[in-house]
Amino acid sequence: MRNQDSQQEINRLTEELSLLKERLLILDKTRASLSENALELKTAISNIEILKKGLVTGKEELKLAVVQLDELKIQLSKNKEKLRLSVAELKLVKQELANSEAKLRVEILNLARSKTDLAESDEKLSSLLANMPDPMDIVDQDLNVLWVGEKLKTVLSKKGIKDPIGKKMLSTLSR
Repeated sequence: MRNQDSQQEINRLTEELSLLKERLLILDKTRASLSENALELKTAISNIEILKKGLVTGKEELKLAVVQLDELKIQLSKNKEKLRLSVAELKLVKQELANSEAKLRVEILNLARSKTDLAESDEKLSSLLANMPDPMDIVDQDLNVLWVGEKLKTVLSKKGIKDPIGKKMLSTLSR
C-alpha cells in the first residue's frame, strides 16, 4: 500500500506541479502584459506632461489673445463712435447743402425775375430817352459825363466833340 500511496502522492504532486507550471506561465504572461502596460502608462504620462505644458502655453497664448481682442474691441468701439459722429456730421452737411441749394434756387429765380424786370425797365428808359425832344445828358456828382442823348450828340459833333463820355460836362459845353 505504501507503494500505491506513494504513487498517488507522486501523481498528485505531478498534477500540482503541472498546475503550478500553468500558473507560472500565466504569471509570466501577466508580468509581460503588466510590463507592456507600464511602458504604455509611462508613455501616456509623458504625453500628458507634454499636453499639460502645451495647455499652459496655450492658456498663456489664449490670455494674450484675449487681451489683444479686448484692445481691438476698444479700438473698434472708438472707431464706431468716430464713424457715428462722421455720419451725423455728414447728415448735417447734407441738410445744409440741401438748404443752400433751395436758397440758391430761390435766389436764381429772383435774379432771373430781376434781370427780366431790369431789361424791361432799360427798354422803357432807353425808349424814353431816345424820344426826348431836347438835348440831354447824364452826369455823376463830379459832373463827369456818363451818358449823352442823340440830340446832344448832334449838337456836340457840330462843335467838333465826338466822344464826351468820361469828360467834364462844363468844359465840354463851354467850347
